[in-house]
Amino acid sequence: GPQVRHTQTSGVDYTDFQTDGDGYLTIAPSGGIISLSGQSAVSVYLGSNQDITASTITKLVLDTEVYDVRSEFDSATNYEFTATEAGKYLICAQAQFISLDTNDDLRLMVYVNGSSAIEERTEANNAVQQALQCMNVLDLSVADVVDLRVLNNTGGDRLSAGQRFTFLSITKLH
Repeated sequence: GPQVRHTQTSGVDYTDFQTDGDGYLTIAPSGGIISLSGQSAVSVYLGSNQDITASTITKLVLDTEVYDVRSEFDSATNYEFTATEAGKYLICAQAQFISLDTNDDLRLMVYVNGSSAIEERTEANNAVQQALQCMNVLDLSVADVVDLRVLNNTGGDRLSAGQRFTFLSITKLH
């Protein structure tokens, strides 16, 4: 297919741009690293401890943003990400449960459009605190809504605040 080479003024660094028969663009910089500065990327976390009620699916109040490249996360009212472009998104989440009871049945769930799309589950087994993590790559469409929820089927608990403890990050891969 057609190919274009862009060479910087030093004459050493270059980037090749090539399209294939299906119209896909391949970018090959001489240094091997491609930066997509406008790509969707969000990192948010729980700004203060959050109580959760026993046997109730609870949406997390992810009210503190580390970054939100395309302003896709509502950290003020709905605590959710709304995709502005279709594509494959890497979703990583963690919830740190504290104030646990014996044998608490804990779940961490990533919801897409009101349904669980990724879920992690464990039994606390006399732990004082327990962190659950989950991640996956999901196909999202324009206007798909992603949020983070938890459930404790056997008791009420509290989630620990802070960027290291309870967070959600979403990055568009392509």
